[in-house]
Amino acid sequence: MKILYCVNGEGMGHSIRSKTIIDELKKHHTLYLVASGKAYRFFSKKYPLVRVGSFNITYRNNSVDYLLTTINNIIKLPFLILHSLRLISLFLRFRPDVVITDVEPFGAYYSYLFRKKCISLDNQHIFNTKLDKKTDFLIDKLVSIALVPKADHYLVTTFFYPKKKNKKTLLFPPVIRKQIQKKKPKDKGHILVYQTSKSDRSLVPTLKKLDQDFILYSRNKEKQIKNIKFKRFSEKEFIKDLAGCRAVITNGGFTVISEALYLQKPILSVPVKNQYEQIRNAIHLQRAGYGMHCKEISYKNIERFLSNINTYKNNLRTYKKQNNNKIIDALDRLLRQAKS
Repeated sequence: MKILYCVNGEGMGHSIRSKTIIDELKKHHTLYLVASGKAYRFFSKKYPLVRVGSFNITYRNNSVDYLLTTINNIIKLPFLILHSLRLISLFLRFRPDVVITDVEPFGAYYSYLFRKKCISLDNQHIFNTKLDKKTDFLIDKLVSIALVPKADHYLVTTFFYPKKKNKKTLLFPPVIRKQIQKKKPKDKGHILVYQTSKSDRSLVPTLKKLDQDFILYSRNKEKQIKNIKFKRFSEKEFIKDLAGCRAVITNGGFTVISEALYLQKPILSVPVKNQYEQIRNAIHLQRAGYGMHCKEISYKNIERFLSNINTYKNNLRTYKKQNNNKIIDALDRLLRQAKS
């Protein structure tokens, strides 16, 4: 079967999840990829690939700026559509049987144009958990629907399980890459800090005040300042530091949270403001007792988190580790149905 697999390039989570699924699918199917942004750079030397443009989120002071995000993407829209026209020749040349999208909109829309089955596989399409600001919830829902409006099936990865309202939606445990599954977690004493938004200026000054060693990813430099070791992102190094950390401080990104849970690492989640998907993840994380959700980085919040690490570790013993078999089996079943 020919599969066109489309990956959103905003952040690294979509790429990491998609690679794990793609590596399984390519054992029995022929794949061609469509990717944007960071996803294109991630996959460019590994798979046959077409690049498309992407919508982007604009951050200010560790918050999503709705106005600037909207204006910037409206300005870009005509150019993005024009750039996406190369997918027409790809559809005509490759002739995919099915399109799978991880929140990549152009592959999804062209699947409707060419009347191909479309499967959405991501962690975004859970809409019945109104936990914080109603405005953020509505914006998140509208954006997710606009990006992938009419998939034939929605396969949603999650570490919490709300009631489903849509028969087309199936819930599965998080997709965990094999490198994480093979790691034996240890406690080497450091706290791993991973923040994708570079607009949070309070982070480094706050960490310097604490009597604790930190390894900080997301900055484009390699150096040691007092108790903070700065590192450029490297998949191999990040996995090693994650497996060996005492705990994790991150935003509300799904992939880092999921992998930290798998390795039973307590998590302090400081979601990007106005980013509902991250807020939702952080709230459910705290409800489960696996870590702490706070709205801002502060000395007081980090101290409170560190003082409760042993409680979180005990709670994490109940977290059920699962491999990727359930979602792979479901995907295989849907692909067989699409072929028949």
